[in-house]
Amino acid sequence: MVENVFITAVNIKDWSRSKTLKPNDKIIAILCFTRFFLGCSFFLEPIGIWMAQIPLSDYTSRCFFYFSQLFIDFFSRWLSMWLSFLYFIKITIFKNPIILNLQSLVPRMTGYVVILSLIVAFIPGMIYSFSRQEGFCISNTAINTTVEPVPQFFVIAFFFGHCLPSTLETISSIYLFRTLFTHVKNTKTNVSSYSSPNMAAHWSVIRYILLLNFTSMCNFLGNSLLWFSIDNPYGGFMGYILAFTYPTLHSFIIILCNSKLKNEMVNVLDYTKKWFSINKHSDNTLETVTQ
Repeated sequence: MVENVFITAVNIKDWSRSKTLKPNDKIIAILCFTRFFLGCSFFLEPIGIWMAQIPLSDYTSRCFFYFSQLFIDFFSRWLSMWLSFLYFIKITIFKNPIILNLQSLVPRMTGYVVILSLIVAFIPGMIYSFSRQEGFCISNTAINTTVEPVPQFFVIAFFFGHCLPSTLETISSIYLFRTLFTHVKNTKTNVSSYSSPNMAAHWSVIRYILLLNFTSMCNFLGNSLLWFSIDNPYGGFMGYILAFTYPTLHSFIIILCNSKLKNEMVNVLDYTKKWFSINKHSDNTLETVTQ
């Protein structure tokens, strides 16, 4: 959760200086802000289960907790998908005038993208959570009763919350791979002096895209295990580990592939190192004087 707080704080500081943020920085800031609360809910859930408070609490508390967790999880998945799409738009060079016009509208569309993500995350999560037969909000008197499941709410929530954003994120990444390789190929063909291309920058981008997609795929696998392996303790445990580690790993990779965040991280580490060095020197001086 520390890296999510760090990313949010860096973007807030950047906004306070320039009073503006790039579209991808806005998405990253909102994404990491929501992931902080998602991480808090992940920590609270096992503590609540261990203390027998969340699953056996009253109707309202259980509904609020699990619906909030599901909503934040869905919302962060959609923001991650839009972030991948924005990277594709930013890096790819388009020639179609319609797409170029759409590309110029991206800064003004960021707010609408966030609102759309909120709606898409809220409605399926609410329908599933408040489903009396398969959601979280089941009264205590109905917990031990046998009911016939209604899978349509389950499928709708999983499709719009995990399956669809993961698929769109993968598609945008595939097109981005294609763009990068096509760019190198065209440069080799059209520029006569282009004999030994410097692929360092391209491979760096490709490596980060692969890492981001790998973490997203692990998250999708983890949530699939959580949703479809409820009766299997091993599958549920593995799914919980994958889903729990995803926000941390994904945000850490975002820091590595973002020059602004990476420079701020280096500055923080240098400042911390100097602070410890000064304190250590002060302690040694005090010890010498005491002796």
